[in-house]
Amino acid sequence: MRLLLVLAAANGLVSTRRRRPPTTARYGFFDELVDGVRAKIAESQQECTAQHVLVGSRMQALQIERALEEEGVSPESVGRAAQLYSTCGSAKKTPDASLRMLRGQPGELVFKRGEMAKQFEKAAFEGPVGSLQVVETQSG
Repeated sequence: MRLLLVLAAANGLVSTRRRRPPTTARYGFFDELVDGVRAKIAESQQECTAQHVLVGSRMQALQIERALEEEGVSPESVGRAAQLYSTCGSAKKTPDASLRMLRGQPGELVFKRGEMAKQFEKAAFEGPVGSLQVVETQSG
């Protein structure tokens, strides 16, 4: 069992533009079906940037959470905690890395819906921006 400490940095939203002019006739069920498919496609394209600290015990996660709240939660403080405590490879990221996959704040992940553990994804996409949450997942 792994625990993740999540700082939701930003939720990216994809806008869906209607391409039909407002005077076009609507065809009931078919239009509702098309609108539903468009909404699902837009939702699947949403991207989220979150910083996390991957640790092995709930007690350690709660201690880190408490320390970050006392210090003041910021991307820099979460990055320092990720560098010190995280077992995830994303803790080694730096803003000036030459490889794109290693560039960013320590502990930072950029992902779309369906790419991460459900609990982690829910905290990142649905939690308030800038919030700190302890999330328990089965895998890292």
